[in-house]
Formats: sequence, structure tokens, C-alpha cells
Amino acid sequence: MTRLNIGGPARQGLFLTRELPSRGYDTRLVWGAAGLEEGQFDPPEGLPSTFVGSLARELNLARDREAYRAIRSEIESYRPDIVHTHLAKAGALGRIAAHRQNVPVIVHTFHGHVLQEYFSALKNRVFLAAERALAKRTDALVGVAPWVRDELLAMGIGRPDQWHVVPVGIDLKPYYRNHVTSREARARLGLPETGPIIGCVGRLVAILDHRTLFEAAAHVLQHRPDATFVLAG
Repeated sequence: MTRLNIGGPARQGLFLTRELPSRGYDTRLVWGAAGLEEGQFDPPEGLPSTFVGSLARELNLARDREAYRAIRSEIESYRPDIVHTHLAKAGALGRIAAHRQNVPVIVHTFHGHVLQEYFSALKNRVFLAAERALAKRTDALVGVAPWVRDELLAMGIGRPDQWHVVPVGIDLKPYYRNHVTSREARARLGLPETGPIIGCVGRLVAILDHRTLFEAAAHVLQHRPDATFVLAG
């Protein structure tokens, strides 16, 4: 994984690494550095993992070469039957390294994508070409939702027979233990006792598009001034 920043992909990576041994798999998580503003999960003590400090989201040819060498060395020594990559940078470096080390099975999961209207037109074209080429070296492509698969297929990334949709699995039991009533929750959060509550849970970053939520809120409040919007991120 490119990084264990606080968010869904990192939670899934940690969950898979922890739970797959009960299904008969030996696992090792290779992960890189999160940005200073993101916050980061640390793998629990005893979880088999390797930190690659040069592996990061930002483009930096020198650091990327160093990260590639570290990932390839890890694959060479661990000799995995399957390499499963998550997120763009680890997906690129990890799949290239796995291909060159003749790993029998290569899998990549898309937790979404940033190939439309996120970077400049030139960067989008370069990244799209890269993902198309990488898909040819991948045995299975996983989308966390049907729309992820459908949009990427429409862009020419992979073949239909390569794609699988596997929703993100997160252990929700810890949250069930702290169940409170709606009235108690409103009181704890200092929210009005009545009126609809509209919530949004996600990282407070541009790609999650809170701007659209704010624009929608302005329209809603014209008709329901008793509505309250709550952000958690």
C-alpha cells in the first residue's frame, strides 16, 4: 500500500493482513509514508509488515526508484505466490516489481480513481496510459463498487474478464458496542432535539468533493431551515 493514511483503503489493508492467516494465508504488508497533514495508522505490534520510507504518493523519481528497489527486494526475499497492490503508486511500483520477479498471481484493487478532472489534461493522459499498460500485467483487477469497475473499463483499463467487484470489508463490531439512541446522540453532539440531521463522513480533502455537499445544503435549507448538516472527518 502506498500509505496507511487514515481512511478506508488503509483500514482494509490492515484488516486483510490481520485476518487472512485464519484462511490459511501467510501475509506481509509493505507500506509507505503518509503525508504530514493526513494522519497515519501504525500496524499493530506483531503484524507482519515492512515500512518503505521512500514509498509515498508524491511523484519523485529518485524516491520512486529507491522505493521500487525496496519493494523488489522484499518480493525477492519473501517469494510470495500472490502480490496484491492498493493505491496508485504502490500499484505501479508493486506490479512492475512483481512482474519482473515472476510472481505467479498479481492483483490490484482500485478504491476509486483520480483519472478524470483531478490532474491536468496532460497528467491524466499519462496516468491513464500507465494504468492501461499495468492492467496488461495484472491477473485480476478489483473494484470496490460497480461504478469503479464500469468507469475504468470504459477508459480502456483491463478486460471485462479481469474485473471483480469486492466491496470494502470493515469490522463494525466495535461501533455496535457503543450504540446510543438518537436523542442521546443529539445531546452528546450538541445538536438540535428536532429536525433532520444530514451527515457526511470522510476525509476533509478536495477529492471527496465537500463543495457539492455545501451547495446542496444551501438548497435544502431554503426548504427545510430546521435541517442540520454534520461533517465528520
